Amino acid sequence: MTNTFRESYLDVEELRERGWTETLIQKFLGAAQMWLGVAHWANFTGKRAWTVERVEITERKPKFIEAYQKSLRRRRCKPAQIKGFNTARAKTAGRVKFLKIPLRTGKRPAAVSTLKLSKKSKSVPYVTVDLDLFCCFLAVGIVNPFGPTLTCLGVLGDWKPGNVLPLSSLSVNPFSTSAEIVGEVNVGKSTNWPELIEQSAADFDGGPATLLLANRHLSVEQAATLFRKLVRKYSDISATLQRVEKYLGNPGERVSVEIKTAIGSADTLPNQERLADDPEVGRLVELFMTKEHREMEIKAFFEAWEGAIRHARFLPATADIHEIVNVLLTVNRHAELPDISSNPLF
Repeated sequence: MTNTFRESYLDVEELRERGWTETLIQKFLGAAQMWLGVAHWANFTGKRAWTVERVEITERKPKFIEAYQKSLRRRRCKPAQIKGFNTARAKTAGRVKFLKIPLRTGKRPAAVSTLKLSKKSKSVPYVTVDLDLFCCFLAVGIVNPFGPTLTCLGVLGDWKPGNVLPLSSLSVNPFSTSAEIVGEVNVGKSTNWPELIEQSAADFDGGPATLLLANRHLSVEQAATLFRKLVRKYSDISATLQRVEKYLGNPGERVSVEIKTAIGSADTLPNQERLADDPEVGRLVELFMTKEHREMEIKAFFEAWEGAIRHARFLPATADIHEIVNVLLTVNRHAELPDISSNPLF
């Protein structure tokens, strides 16, 4: 194990040197991202460890800071101990490049919020994205037992007139996470939400998503219009519509059929992009927006997430079930999500 690799992780002992307790670790970091070897014949598993990026972004969050300060008071830590914690933290200072939010602050806010899409997206470390600052415009989910994926489009930062905020695309599945800056929004004194969200999603690729969620600022009709523009790009709309209709409320069986079909079929030419008012596109969107479909799709998404991690023997999970729960809770603040309060994970 190279020094560079080792320096990118912090183990349990190093976290304790920074003032962490086991309770804080369990609450804010969860399962270990890596197990590091130890020089002891009786320890076969090693030491739990987390990336420096994940630890540092967590230490910056207001909820952690509040819990950490309470912990210091409860433990009656002396000034010398706290100084030692701060010294340990200073050792990793500067390793993580945090995204500056807002990007800029204008002295004279524009009358109306405007959007500027980037010609080329810019990747940023997902772990440096503070979900507490994320306002979701649109979220799409792909239910796949090998790697269910949720992709969210929205802005990061305080929605305050004069602020210029990054338009961001976040993608999460059990084995990889990514974040890209795809544009910027200049927050004005007023906002035409339907127009802004539609413009933001102009280049958004929903893939073969079967879970579609839109910001609450959109009416049902406006959300349907947005979804039709995404769905019309799908590769095989007719087959997808047939399967969704046949297995409505039973996404597990539908996905099984999709996998068997994909394995047994030969490569085909890409499907010609449909018109947004195509009857099959409209019918598919109509089904996607039903309560029955969305609720069962969410349930299947969680099952696929846990199943993918459980059956992956050689591929380490980078986002456990708690990570996707946090992302969906973020989405739920802004998008029209089915009632998920009955799920024990929430």
